[in-house]
Parts: sequence; structure tokens; C-alpha cells
Amino acid sequence: MTDGISAPRQAHVAEVHVVSVDVSDGDAEAARCVTLTGAAERIGVSRPRVTALVKSGTLDVRLVNGKRMVTIESVNRLLASDRKPGRPRV
Repeated sequence: MTDGISAPRQAHVAEVHVVSVDVSDGDAEAARCVTLTGAAERIGVSRPRVTALVKSGTLDVRLVNGKRMVTIESVNRLLASDRKPGRPRV
């Protein structure tokens, strides 16, 4: 500007979009769960082992849209516990 040249015009900087989403209770519950197969993959065990963990109460199950789903919270709780590999001693 001291040389008599005008400042360049400012280009388009940002664009803001507002998005609103309605989430049903069923969708919200489904977002907090994984399938039994998904739980098995996350934990690193077989699907029958997940079924056994559900029956023992170690993993929590919810019925979401007519399908049994394992809560992500219970999967994370199991992963954070001090588990030892192999069969449990009787």
C-alpha cells in the first residue's frame, strides 16, 4: 500500500453448514453396541467364546431391533481387565 498498490481482495475463506439429525432411541442404542461377531473380533476370541462370556455375565447384551448386540462398554471393560490367555482353571 505504501507503493500505491491496493491490497489484494480477500478470497472466499470459509463456508459453514448446519446439519441437524434426528436419532431414534433404537439407533442410539445400536450405536452403543456391536454384533456378537464384532465383539469377537474386537476381543480376539471366537464367536462361541463371546456367547459363553455373555452367558457368564461378563459381557452385557441388549436386544436392538430384534437382534442380540453386545454393549461396547462391556467389551471395553473386558479388554481393560487383567485377562490371562487359555482356559480358566476350574
